[in-house]
Amino acid sequence: KINLTRFDGYWDKKLTAKASEVEFVIQTDPVARVNALKSGEIDGGWMLPSNAIGELKASGAGDVFFGLNSAVNSLVVSNPEGPLGNAEVRKALLMAIDRNGLVQAAEAGYATRTNSLTTESVWGSADAATKEAAFKDLVDYPYDIEAAAKIIQEQGVAGQEITITTAPMGNNFAVTAQATAAAAESIGLKAKINTVTPN
Repeated sequence: KINLTRFDGYWDKKLTAKASEVEFVIQTDPVARVNALKSGEIDGGWMLPSNAIGELKASGAGDVFFGLNSAVNSLVVSNPEGPLGNAEVRKALLMAIDRNGLVQAAEAGYATRTNSLTTESVWGSADAATKEAAFKDLVDYPYDIEAAAKIIQEQGVAGQEITITTAPMGNNFAVTAQATAAAAESIGLKAKINTVTPN
């Protein structure tokens, strides 16, 4: 937990915090987070598990609001010595993942597919020209299993194994790991999923 207490001697009385105390509760278990919201144990949260949004809306315990955030789901290559150290192999894997389908399956449709490591909202303070330049020329790799499998053959990595390490922090983590493993297998790689604790 992180506890914040208002400083009543703040110099600008117009900007004094409205709440006398705020307690942040860190819960890595998504089911516990949803249950705490439904029971009123906690008053609010953000980045809710997407698969629970319908359940939370129907619970009558409060309201669900949507707004811009800076969250992205990324696959991070941490072993440059393995097959994914090759940029062409990474490209093939990206082409083998049905990212539009993944948005539906992993995020219940509450997300959008992107070709960037950041969201446009991260650039909110930038002028329009800078924001446009940051996103305008990003390469899009369409979903194409056949072309992706051809790249794997050309790069000589067919049959090599990748390990996808994930944590049970939400349904989206499990779905993303499974979809990535299935995509890898569909183009001639081998894949195993390694699940570790969130911490």
